[in-house]
Amino acid sequence: MTEAWVLVANGSEARLFRHEGKHLTLIEEFAHPDSRRKDREITSDHSSHRETRTDGTASQKAYGSFPEPTDPHDFEVDRFARELAHTLDTHRAKNAFSELIVVAPPRFHGRFNQHMTNELTRCVKGNLEKDYTKVPEQELFDRLASQLG
Repeated sequence: MTEAWVLVANGSEARLFRHEGKHLTLIEEFAHPDSRRKDREITSDHSSHRETRTDGTASQKAYGSFPEPTDPHDFEVDRFARELAHTLDTHRAKNAFSELIVVAPPRFHGRFNQHMTNELTRCVKGNLEKDYTKVPEQELFDRLASQLG
């Protein structure tokens, strides 16, 4: 029997399910709260460097005054996509599943696809570009029934 898994994800959270007959069984949930933080909150974690002058007063050095090379929010979303792809590829390598259905909004779907290995890509049986992360399990099964077979 073919073991099918379903990944339902967006840029900050994901759920991984096993397809079992007429329902889905939750395997694992993932959260990446940094993807939800505002850019200012992400970059404020990088405190500026303080330097003490010889007269005892403090001055700010200009470290960090250059713009970030990548949008901090996009960086965190990309990092989450990379982590999910790596996790799934690890499970695939252990033969935990042979088919995968990926359900994610278009932008995150593209990010996730960029980080999938060729072997993991070959397991993908279906793609659905929707954000179903808040959809209850039985309703999710109903919405995916045609792809689950």
